[in-house]
Amino acid sequence: MRAISAYFDGKHGILPDHLQDIPPGQVILIFDEIGEMSQEKAAWARVQDSALTQVWANDEDSVYDSL
Repeated sequence: MRAISAYFDGKHGILPDHLQDIPPGQVILIFDEIGEMSQEKAAWARVQDSALTQVWANDEDSVYDSL
């Protein structure tokens, strides 16, 4: 499995030239929103970040901080 950056033209995923010869198969597409977040989305992101920090910031999980 590998992650690559590609372009979506609205109908098809366009791979970089050096990856044109890879065999067909299943893929996972993750669409990254480009541009600025709306104020509402930014507010939700801050709330989610705060909640994750509260759950993750504990002594038992601190062992993962150095990974």
